[in-house]
Formats: sequence, structure tokens, C-alpha cells
Amino acid sequence: EFPLIPEIGLPKCITGSRYMDFINTRADKVLEHNPECIECRYKNWCLGGCRASGLSDSGQKDLLHKDQCACEIFKGGWGAGLIDRMKAILPDGKSPVLKDQEFLSAIREN
Repeated sequence: EFPLIPEIGLPKCITGSRYMDFINTRADKVLEHNPECIECRYKNWCLGGCRASGLSDSGQKDLLHKDQCACEIFKGGWGAGLIDRMKAILPDGKSPVLKDQEFLSAIREN
């Protein structure tokens, strides 16, 4: 359902297509569309997850659908394991994620 640039031309593709709706979706719209996300303690980091995954989870029907994999990662405690692996890969702590103490505390609480 996404346009092919050679078929419709670049101007139309970037100004009035489902593709632009997809890449220009704002996180606040995703959170508003998913009430369970508004209440989630991880909403400021997850932001509803990946739009492509959310779209896939909804059977290609809802661009604003939450990403269930992101829910499992954050709510299932996988986030802490990811942080540990990031620290192993980036021991000097250059990742902004590793400097966000509020995020790290929230991940460790689960």
C-alpha cells in the first residue's frame, strides 16, 4: 500500500502519501490512541514502540497501534538485560541511554 517513487513521482510521494503519514507520525498521537500506553511507566522511553511493528501487529490496519514487542521488552524485564549488554559493548558510557539515570532506574525496578 506504500507508493513506489517511480510510479507516482517523488513530489507526490513526500507530500501526500501513506508513506509520509507513516514516517511523520508523532509519538503523542500514538500514546493518545492507546490508553494503556498513557498509563504505562515506560511511555517516555518506549513512545508506543516501532510504527512498523505496530502496523504489523494490527494486521496492516492501524498505523497508531502499539508495538507489542516493545511492551514485552520494557514490561517483561528485558530492558535491564539490554542495558547490561549496551554497557558491555560501550563500557565508556558514550550512549545517551546509559547516561539517563531516570531511565536506568525505571528499567532496574522491573
